[in-house]
Amino acid sequence: MGSASGRLLAFWVDPAEVKANSAVDAEGLRRYFLLYAYRQTESRLLSDADFQDMKNAFIGEQGTFVRELRQQDPQTAETPLKEGDVRLVGVLFDEPHAFGYLIRTVFDFGGTDSIPMVQGMVYARHHNRHIGLRVYAVDDGPGAEQWVRQAALAWVRALPTDL
Repeated sequence: MGSASGRLLAFWVDPAEVKANSAVDAEGLRRYFLLYAYRQTESRLLSDADFQDMKNAFIGEQGTFVRELRQQDPQTAETPLKEGDVRLVGVLFDEPHAFGYLIRTVFDFGGTDSIPMVQGMVYARHHNRHIGLRVYAVDDGPGAEQWVRQAALAWVRALPTDL
């Protein structure tokens, strides 16, 4: 399972949530995690310098996007998202071995309703490999964004630093 760009390594969800929904399908889950290996880089060892270059380039690109967004009409950021739209919220953290950013989007899981989501996109260097974590929460208020921020940072801080 995965996509053309990534291979799914793990899927985590609170067991109580799975039990409450009685089925393991993403439409019923409110908060969950996906861990990826990136096909383009999974066979390469990633030095600290390589990761820093990748991180700096990515954060620079996102910084340009955020500046452009802020120069737009302020009401643009308040416009409701439609299915498939992605809105960058900002950088979650910038650690020596990981960085992440936060987005808002709307998913269609094939059901009758589209679901607004908050998503933490995390890129990390672990055992000299490039891995990614996606932290998902249904966007049902300020608590969702806070949970994504805390969960993503806790995961990054739990990674061994002896890379």
